[in-house]
Amino acid sequence: MAYAAMFSAVPVLLMPFFFIFPLTFGFMALRDIKRNPHYVGRGRAIFGICWGFIGLLLTGLLVFIVLARR
Repeated sequence: MAYAAMFSAVPVLLMPFFFIFPLTFGFMALRDIKRNPHYVGRGRAIFGICWGFIGLLLTGLLVFIVLARR
């Protein structure tokens, strides 16, 4: 699941409205890692969550710019 969070962060730069995928997969991965301590990938999950929040900020900025121009 941590790899899904990491690789779903790539489209965030190109399409900021897809920020929901790295956030969802990242939090799911962290939950799985917490339940099963032998799982690895905590850093990849956190990476996906960070990129998801960056995508959320970019989306908010984009919406603000579009609404401000009207």
